[in-house]
Amino acid sequence: MPGSDALLLDDIFQYRTHSGQLLGLPIFHEENISGAVDYARTIFPNHKSPPFVVPPTMHRGTRRRIRNGVEKFEDWRILPPITSFGMFTATRPARDTDEPYSSVLLIWYQDKFGLPDDPRTLKLIAELDWESFAHGWSP
Repeated sequence: MPGSDALLLDDIFQYRTHSGQLLGLPIFHEENISGAVDYARTIFPNHKSPPFVVPPTMHRGTRRRIRNGVEKFEDWRILPPITSFGMFTATRPARDTDEPYSSVLLIWYQDKFGLPDDPRTLKLIAELDWESFAHGWSP
């Protein structure tokens, strides 16, 4: 992230990751994350750089299933229940531009609505390579 420059969370958008799941366990697929990236681009259409997805901490477990009298244990993993998009802005240029501000669109997953508070997620956000994901702009 930008050194000592001010970093602001200008916009945040959140929704239930598994909304629309009618029945059963919402098993994780890579399409879940690519769908969130596509959705973030519709929510923030003016952001020119690709969104950065903070690697999620998956919820994991094992379930017991009985089919045709045969017991079977299956491991499962799902994304946390809340998907978050945030537009972070810094008072510094991105890359080699003359624009005085820069922004990064982040996607992260968490267990409840609100600002990110998981120490791992906060650490990954703080360590983000700003130059690779930010785009410059002027007011």
